[in-house]
Amino acid sequence: MSDHLQLRSFESDAANHFAADGLPPMLPLSVAARPVPLDRKVDLAGRYAAAEDTKVRVKISAELRLLEAEYARLLRQIETEPAPSSHRSEMARKAARIRWDRSRA
Repeated sequence: MSDHLQLRSFESDAANHFAADGLPPMLPLSVAARPVPLDRKVDLAGRYAAAEDTKVRVKISAELRLLEAEYARLLRQIETEPAPSSHRSEMARKAARIRWDRSRA
């Protein structure tokens, strides 16, 4: 199903749900808010498998390598450790605990 048909299907489903709930109709989605295919790698892998021309396969494999490098770069940017809190935050947290303990007693 093409992206255009998926969007139309999504909009009609949303309109039906809004009408069933007695809500006003939904505004059409802007271009920026429309859903986009998130997994380009699967799409490219399928095109690579279906391609018969060697030149096309080379171009698709290059695109796949670039995409994997981009995924790796994005994953390296993710920080799993929480940022250290400032002295002011620690003092505020301590004061809140004191107030909380006083109000519970």
